[in-house]
Amino acid sequence: MGSDHSKEFSYRRAAGANPPPLSPQEIAAIKKRRPKSRKALLKFIEAAHPELHEELQKYVATHPMGDDISGPADALPRIGIAVSGGGWRAMTAGVAVMDELSRVGLLDTVEVASGLSGGSWFIQNWALGGVGKNAFHEPPLNRANNTEAPAPSTVVHPWAYGERFVPRVHRYEGLIHMLSKKVVHNSAQIPHLLQPLGKFADFLTNADTTFFRLLVLSKGGKSMISRYASFLDRLLTWHPNRETLLLENAVAAAGPSDGVFPVFVVAAVDTITHDPVVASQTPPAQLGKSKNVWTEFSPYGARSRNIEFGETQSIAQLHVEWDKKKSPLTAGRLMAVCGSAFAVDAEQVATEKPWLKQIASFLGGGQDEGDVILTKAMTKTYVSLPKQQKSDHTPTAQQEVEKVLFGQLRDAGLDFNVPFPLMLKQSSGRVLDIVIAIDAGYASTGAGTLAAAVKYGYVEIEGSHEESFGKPFQPVGDRVRVFFPPVDHVTGERKGPIIVYVVVLNSTVTSKIVFTREEVIACTSLVRQTIRDQAVAEIFRCIQNYSLDHLAKTGAIPPARREELGNFTASFDTTEVAVKPSGAVDTFQEATHAALDSLQRENPTEVLNGNPLVVMQRVERVLVASIDQPLRVACVQRITELTAVADYNGTVLLKLSNPLDATDAALLKSGWIKEIARNHSVASIDQPLRVACVQRITELTAVADHNGTVLLKLSNPLDATDAALLKSGWIKEIARNHSEDGEVAFVLADDMLFDYSLATTALLELAGFVASTRKAAGAGVTPEALSKVLKRDSALVLPLPEHIPRAYSVLRRMSPADPSWRFVYTYLAMLVNTPVANSLELDSRFTTSLADSVAQIFANHETQGKVLTPITSLTQAQYLRYDVREQVRRQLGISIMVEAFCFITRGDESCVANEQLMKLWKPYFDGDGSGRFAYFVLDSVLSCARGVRCLGLVSALLPQAKAFVKSTTSGDRHLLAVALYCSSFRNGGNIELLKSSNIKGDSAAENPAQHCTLLDACTVGNHNAVEMILEANINGVPPIAAVQRSIENNFPKCVDALIHDEEVDRPFLESVRKLLQGK
Repeated sequence: MGSDHSKEFSYRRAAGANPPPLSPQEIAAIKKRRPKSRKALLKFIEAAHPELHEELQKYVATHPMGDDISGPADALPRIGIAVSGGGWRAMTAGVAVMDELSRVGLLDTVEVASGLSGGSWFIQNWALGGVGKNAFHEPPLNRANNTEAPAPSTVVHPWAYGERFVPRVHRYEGLIHMLSKKVVHNSAQIPHLLQPLGKFADFLTNADTTFFRLLVLSKGGKSMISRYASFLDRLLTWHPNRETLLLENAVAAAGPSDGVFPVFVVAAVDTITHDPVVASQTPPAQLGKSKNVWTEFSPYGARSRNIEFGETQSIAQLHVEWDKKKSPLTAGRLMAVCGSAFAVDAEQVATEKPWLKQIASFLGGGQDEGDVILTKAMTKTYVSLPKQQKSDHTPTAQQEVEKVLFGQLRDAGLDFNVPFPLMLKQSSGRVLDIVIAIDAGYASTGAGTLAAAVKYGYVEIEGSHEESFGKPFQPVGDRVRVFFPPVDHVTGERKGPIIVYVVVLNSTVTSKIVFTREEVIACTSLVRQTIRDQAVAEIFRCIQNYSLDHLAKTGAIPPARREELGNFTASFDTTEVAVKPSGAVDTFQEATHAALDSLQRENPTEVLNGNPLVVMQRVERVLVASIDQPLRVACVQRITELTAVADYNGTVLLKLSNPLDATDAALLKSGWIKEIARNHSVASIDQPLRVACVQRITELTAVADHNGTVLLKLSNPLDATDAALLKSGWIKEIARNHSEDGEVAFVLADDMLFDYSLATTALLELAGFVASTRKAAGAGVTPEALSKVLKRDSALVLPLPEHIPRAYSVLRRMSPADPSWRFVYTYLAMLVNTPVANSLELDSRFTTSLADSVAQIFANHETQGKVLTPITSLTQAQYLRYDVREQVRRQLGISIMVEAFCFITRGDESCVANEQLMKLWKPYFDGDGSGRFAYFVLDSVLSCARGVRCLGLVSALLPQAKAFVKSTTSGDRHLLAVALYCSSFRNGGNIELLKSSNIKGDSAAENPAQHCTLLDACTVGNHNAVEMILEANINGVPPIAAVQRSIENNFPKCVDALIHDEEVDRPFLESVRKLLQGK
């Protein structure tokens, strides 16, 4: 641990007037890269501004580049890129920025790429993969079965010189894997006894649960910094030899050394220079007003102006104090050092919450795990070299190197959040003319980080005060601004690089670690859009002006020619290409990304909670907003009409007008519907058609039926409204119908969108029924009230059209015995569970309707004495199978009714199921004295995602269910008991009820382990539990024994869940294939 006393550091180098020299390896790498970057610049300029390219060709031919990398450049600027901190958000942003720069050819012009904190994780992973692997776009090899370095990938590296990012090829599979819930949770290494403490995370820290658990509970180390290093090592350092892997290695150095990649460099700060004596040794130009010395690491070694002799040192020869032990600075530890701002935050939490220890003790943390949680080492949030020992012996070369002290290394973002000191001549020795600064700081809307760099004396900007930099860019939503350094009046050169400042991904909180596939795609698409729409043009403008100024200053072109060429405005392709196999634009996907992005900005908690209703309501708002105002009502109405007449036969088919009218064309363009196959062009949606499109959608969904495929008939020939729907993407054509009427078929853009549309139509029907029975002409059931339930503008809450030719209402056609209706019921239950819907009695109307439907199904299957034949007719072998029980539950409508009733709450911790199910089904509980029916319902409630609210119902069912379990044979008792624990997986309250009710087999050996194991779930066939256990408890490849057990018991859904786990590898799949062939 470093000391704050200056006498400990008397051997530090006395800093000179210049920064320490670049390493010979870096100088050679820049010389190798520079001719390539010049060639790429000329190619980029040729495509954007042919006349400027012609002039540059003349100049470059007569002024060949020399070997001096520190002198003035010629007419082609030297470009660097600096990626800010911001945790996983910044890492993701860095990936997407490089992708888009690669796509347009600008990445090949970059000579230096730097990062700090989360940006440094991006840079280091890029470097560690070498030319042969892009860790962000390629799924990782399984670490458990691979001890050798991975073979070169067959996928071309999109950031290698001359290569390009291709959306349909480079699909973020590696990044998605890194940030997936299972991989993150397994990497956190939380002791089992301390898992319950995670539920306090939001209350204590307002942070991601995993993040909180990691820093306070992880067994990855005793200090916060070591815990964090262990986590990053397991999560980000995909290399099989990660335990000994260093950033300084041959693979990482090869790309820059060959000019295939830019030079890589990442930053930390040495806070020991707060000592006044040490600080006085460093010139202001190198130190800045912060009094922290910036320290850098690269594949060529470590460099700091406080290193003795100022030379780059080998990282392999540096050892740090890590959990009171002398340890090498591996890649994972270096990532933790560079991102240690997280540990500082957690230290503050521990200081502010002294009763944390009491909670841990209460939850069962013993001495060993208590030491993990609370120890003096917990507050150590930095690393340092061990103290030097005095010796009478002549020091060896190794000891001389270990005398080099980096002091107390911490996250450089504690100074400011973009690594400008690594890109400036006065502080790093690197000479660049344009720096692209990527700011992924949380809530950044302006150049606040640049303001800090100016304040601390690192950067000079002409004609502005740093106080103005932090103000939001104008106009609102602008994310790019260019800043110029002042001109040296003696040399006529600018005193530093031009800075193109780009703000990206500023909404998601930095503590968020787990990202879904959809979130990763949404975030990367948003960043690429910012680069494509705003940054590329500004970067080119800087290149253009730099080149013209140089040509004019050297007399290569006259002033008039400079002005003429400078007035040229280049145009760039800003067409988005969505990430999908075909590379075609997916307007619905874009709408989903926009919805998630707006939710992340306004209410990230809703996104983290994964509420599907909130997401679908926001998607609908985005779709409506994409339609011109006059057509919105018609489009909503059209969607209602289309889905209301639909049949379910596997695909949603919408028959639109032919030719398309304005409403249908508007829907198609918006992405709400999409065409499968169409033989004629469709006009764009015009403003006057939006209302018509919304109206048409409403009409169509109102007459839908569920039989596996949704068929919606639109006008034929398509009128303007149907044409607008088709073009918007709201519906799509499945196949051209060549019948006499010439109908054309389309589908809604997404199955969940169709289910949500049906649910909203059903809600409007409920509202109509309630209004018709209320005395005061439906008092309160107004468009304004319903708009609060649907989160839809009241102008778009339309009455169901009376002219729709439908035999039954949506509610009457919804059958709880048909699983196709499951999500419609789920959305409808969520909608009626809002306070406004409750006040309108929509919830009671819905529960009554559903209960009546299930009662009718029961009546059709019951025998005398209220016994349900589908249950009593099961053999014991059939009854023991989870999949058979679930099939019968669906046949009887039990599954849908339990799930819907659990979604409708009563207070904070109860639901309608507690109030009504025992009463509604009492005759059947009484009629089945064996307890079979009670066990059937109990198993369904325990399996329900919201079953935690049903403790009252569970308690009421347990006596009969337990009696049934006890009445069976010894082996069956064990299977039935285990099945209940598997259905309760991760539902602590229900597990406690099972334990307190003594649900178990005959002997101790048969007693379930009070939490379901993977083999248990495969034994009873609960594929849902298999999926949850794989995610929560299994690190690496699933055990092949689980597959064998599933095959032996003939549970194909369990096998399917196992082979689709995120971490399976080829040897595992080969073993599965052999087992299946043997079977």
